[in-house]
Formats: sequence, C-alpha cells, structure tokens
Amino acid sequence: MDQEILAQVAAEDLSFGEAVRRGVCVSPPAGVPDPADVVGELAGLDAELFVIVEQDLYPCAPEVPLPIAVSTREHLAGCGLSGTLRPAIDR
Repeated sequence: MDQEILAQVAAEDLSFGEAVRRGVCVSPPAGVPDPADVVGELAGLDAELFVIVEQDLYPCAPEVPLPIAVSTREHLAGCGLSGTLRPAIDR
C-alpha cells in the first residue's frame, strides 16, 4: 500500500473504492509492508501455507493486470516465496 495515499484515505475518511481509484495498491517492492519482511515472517512458521497475493485495480484497461502480476510474482520469488506444490496425498 502507498503510505501517502493511505494517509489521505484516513484523513478524508474515504471508501476503499476511492482509495483504489487513487492508486493505494502498488506493486512490490513499492509500498508497505515490505514483501520480503512478510515472506521472512511466514518462513518462520511451522506450517504449510497457501498464499494469495492480490492487487486491487479498478478501473483499469484489460492489458494492465497481467504485467503487474508477472512482475509481482518475480519479485516475491526473489524474496523466497516459491510456487511449489506439496505432494499429493493418497487417500
């Protein structure tokens, strides 16, 4: 999240939709929290985790989300978040 826009949202008591329209959601490594810090904290847990990463964008042109998703995935992989799947469990 962009800290300056977050401050505006709080000061002006804006809705989530207006915050998104103003660009509160930013791609890593910009904004807070630092994804590397989050990945580091998750790595310290003794649990298998499933993570969903979302960036709200609207309104936006159809060609906007894919390049952002690709660069975000690459950044998170560089922070140690992998896209590996656990082995299937026979039942």
